[in-house]
Amino acid sequence: TLLRPEPAVPVERFSLLPVPGQIADYDFAISDDGASLVFERREEGSTHLALRRLDNLDATTIPGTEEGFSPALSPEGTEVAFVAQPVLKVTPLLGGVTRTVADSAFCCTRWGDDGYIYFSDLRRVIKRVPAAGGTAEAITSRAEQDDGPHADFEIVPGGDVGVFTVWGNPNRVDALRLSTGERRTVTP
Repeated sequence: TLLRPEPAVPVERFSLLPVPGQIADYDFAISDDGASLVFERREEGSTHLALRRLDNLDATTIPGTEEGFSPALSPEGTEVAFVAQPVLKVTPLLGGVTRTVADSAFCCTRWGDDGYIYFSDLRRVIKRVPAAGGTAEAITSRAEQDDGPHADFEIVPGGDVGVFTVWGNPNRVDALRLSTGERRTVTP
């Protein structure tokens, strides 16, 4: 028995097609374990966020997420951060109190493993706010002449460096070291 090869793992395939009402051209969030999907859905003239567990074909409305978009799931997969312009909110996936954690939010929500939620504000710079709430701080500025709006910030594993999109002249991806504020262009 020790020399016998391990049995082959069966291949699993599934389709992740939009569910009725899902706005397919907007942001969505997938949990770290890959078991849940949060997306924007339009029903009866209004929008809200919906949760679909991948072991289920149906999606359920997440209470407190009316007019919400740009979802980001917490690392534990229990809460979702989202923009409901002009504010950034957080709510439990299974219902509960929705809290406002920052004002002046525009888009591009990301929930870092470092306890912060990152987003692009109304001035189109990247800010971060503690997930529990507190003071939002700008981590980028548009001081350079060819800087355009900043968006889509992602923390690189290790937690001290992030990359983000600069819609400038030319469009590019920049990297930022959080501990020093050092910034470099990665690629146009």
